[in-house]
Amino acid sequence: MREKLNLWSFFLSIICLVSYLTMPYWIEIYRLIHKISVPDAFNIVYILSLTTLILGIIGLTGKKNLKSVSRGIVTILITFSITGFLSFLMWIQQSFLF
Repeated sequence: MREKLNLWSFFLSIICLVSYLTMPYWIEIYRLIHKISVPDAFNIVYILSLTTLILGIIGLTGKKNLKSVSRGIVTILITFSITGFLSFLMWIQQSFLF
């Protein structure tokens, strides 16, 4: 089960990375998301990356070979960097909001 969790968290981390890098170009989709739901598109990617980070950490505990360990580490590094950067951006946004 944890091996599958590691694999799914790796795929989710790739989805998080692609959605984070291409988010500024999705102006129309961003407007649609903003009309449908209250959270910002950055918050949606933040929650997805935080969930993927937790799943990656849980999936890292059931490793059996070097390939799955390296995939788990890459997953954790990708999602940790995205989560950290989005946390920093949200902190900056809240700090300078008057």
